Amino acid sequence: MYRIYPLFFFVCGVFGQISLKGECDYATTNYTETVNLTQMYGTWHQISRIGNKMEIGDCSTLTISKPEGSGDTLFSHSEVFNKTELTMNGTIGELEDSPGWLLMKFSDFSLNFVMLSTKVPGVAVIYSCHAFQNSTKQVWAWQYNRNATLSSEERDTLDQIITSQPDLKDAAWRETNHTSTVCGNAGVRLPTPQVLTVLALVFLAKEFV
Repeated sequence: MYRIYPLFFFVCGVFGQISLKGECDYATTNYTETVNLTQMYGTWHQISRIGNKMEIGDCSTLTISKPEGSGDTLFSHSEVFNKTELTMNGTIGELEDSPGWLLMKFSDFSLNFVMLSTKVPGVAVIYSCHAFQNSTKQVWAWQYNRNATLSSEERDTLDQIITSQPDLKDAAWRETNHTSTVCGNAGVRLPTPQVLTVLALVFLAKEFV
């Protein structure tokens, strides 16, 4: 079982992200090379994340959609902090000449990510690794589910996914609170600062295949 901590753990680097020794190894990461964006539509509830300075709240969700008449697929990240809803919006699409890689575009920066499939629909783990200085790497990760709570099968699946990824199995995780006490009292919606930064996402969800 991987560890979940109630508070952020120590982070470092230019974006306040954990830094580990070694190089990123996507060659051994089994990601899906055929992506169907329409199967990603809808709301995903964040179960937990590796702490980062860009996300500060709870009740976190990621919603993906393509409004009628829109040429772009859109996403919206939402979280609640100090009884205030914070949001950040952008577009999502496939990267040309890079099978399996997608691109999130915000107003002032962009994110690359890939996705891995799992046998349980509606479960996703987001993983990011970027080369940093002095033979180190910076790592981001999130766990998502279609529901705010997990079944035993979904929890077991997430455990298996995390323990199979060397960068994640020994990481400290910050559990996301989705209780009505925290999420039911959100007030004015405000745009967030840069909640997410330069990262690659590894979605592990059968629904995406």
